[in-house]
Amino acid sequence: MKNNTSLPDVIPSSHHQSQTGVAASSSPTLEIGEILELVELKDDEPALLSKALELYPQLRLSHGQRTRSVIAFSYRVLTDILVMLATKTPHAITTSEKSTLEKNLGTATFLGFDKGWIESVRDKVSGNDMFDVTKVEEKIQEMKEELETRHYVGASSKAEGRVSLKQLILSCGVCWKIARK
Repeated sequence: MKNNTSLPDVIPSSHHQSQTGVAASSSPTLEIGEILELVELKDDEPALLSKALELYPQLRLSHGQRTRSVIAFSYRVLTDILVMLATKTPHAITTSEKSTLEKNLGTATFLGFDKGWIESVRDKVSGNDMFDVTKVEEKIQEMKEELETRHYVGASSKAEGRVSLKQLILSCGVCWKIARK
């Protein structure tokens, strides 16, 4: 892992997360320093885990009935998820890595990590969260209708028709940008 402690954009933002992981229990949560002492971490993992726990407090598990070894295992699973998200883009994750990530996400759900955050990770990795296909389809339909109108009304020559088609094709790049907003 590179010496970069900032969380990448692929790690879901806090607006995707519920508060069930923290609010569901009256048991106190461990401090970040205590968590870092329990989990065997290497390289930049302590900084990555610490930053994630600061930014997303709902990822901090309640102390509850958990033993120290269960807590250590839980945060090791979370760290493995964070490392994957920090080092790979959704399109660069291999099938094998996706399988491992999915197993870790299932384990994280079982261990009591915030389900909203876990689902947002799944959405990010699967690409469900990348853009609204409906917006793209609507824009393409509008552009097709505009092209047909130009073709029948204003295009007196094949050259003008080709120019309109070229404009439509170039506009598709704009269409993708609009859909991502």
